[in-house]
Amino acid sequence: MGLGSMLSESSSSSFRISKHDSSPTVVDVANEINSRYPTDLLTLIITNARKAADAGKEETDGTFYDPSNNYFIGSDPKDEDGPSLSAGILKTENGHYLFLLNATMEMAGLYSDEPVFFDVDWKNGIISPLPEYSVKQYRTPFSSHGTVTRSLGFETLDEIYIGYEITDGLFLSLTSFFAWDGSKHNYRGSEINLPKQKILPANLKPESLKYFAFHDVDDDGNSEIFLSNEDHSTETVAVIRAYEKKESEILSKGSQQEFEFYEKGMSTKGSCGSGCTSSDYVLVTESSCTEKLNVYTLTDPQNNRDVTFTLTDQNGEKKINQEKAEEFIKKLGKKKSVKLDWQPLLGISF
Repeated sequence: MGLGSMLSESSSSSFRISKHDSSPTVVDVANEINSRYPTDLLTLIITNARKAADAGKEETDGTFYDPSNNYFIGSDPKDEDGPSLSAGILKTENGHYLFLLNATMEMAGLYSDEPVFFDVDWKNGIISPLPEYSVKQYRTPFSSHGTVTRSLGFETLDEIYIGYEITDGLFLSLTSFFAWDGSKHNYRGSEINLPKQKILPANLKPESLKYFAFHDVDDDGNSEIFLSNEDHSTETVAVIRAYEKKESEILSKGSQQEFEFYEKGMSTKGSCGSGCTSSDYVLVTESSCTEKLNVYTLTDPQNNRDVTFTLTDQNGEKKINQEKAEEFIKKLGKKKSVKLDWQPLLGISF
């Protein structure tokens, strides 16, 4: 049976195995699955893992086996570009075991992972696939015209990570982490890598950022990224530019902002001091800020208002009147109802 067929068939329905009183190792469960859905690669890895254990070694013929953490990873040393398989096991609160078998395969120079999760009732002899398992169902929270690769990794099942990387188009990688709570894995946040730190204003330090969100402002298929500190008192939205430019650009930044989204852009409104507000209206085209209108309003104690309109485009900044400002805002189109899905940011690097 081919590897692809094994992964597909083993994940389709439960099957019976022998009943056991002892606790299983990761190799024991892998062997039961391989007995039902045999493949040459898993047979080889199981054989080499047992050889390594018998010899007191960590690795034998392309297979690494760590009995203390119930983990193995292996491949066929005669097939350098062939797939690899990794597996791990954890006991759950109900006395069953969670078993993960992950296949890493190459296609057209890109690697992707295909994980299969199982519930193992070792005592009663039943192995059941978990197609709806949380980690299995997790999908990248951003969109991109570029090729997005997905990788899954773990050394023990106490924590699993999924990494996404854009190989062309947008320049961004994101790694999401899932922690074990005794019965299941829960998403605890993500680390993000961005091309250059120039997306952050000088007064906003990377270590202060605690949340992120993605939203495709101009519906061009490439998401913009929003970053925020702990209490959302400082939020900045940045657009990740095309890969070949390898640079990023701030759409808008400020404190205590209110975001509004339009068909062709967005606006922000924030306080800039006592009696002062500053609003930005940004026209976004192909993930780039093409024009920006700033509305700066000062209100004195007698409630007199002084409003300044500043338009920035490829020719630089210029002051405009209210009529021209209203014409620009109309270019953004109709307002859209958008609620950003803020997620924990565990770290950011450049």
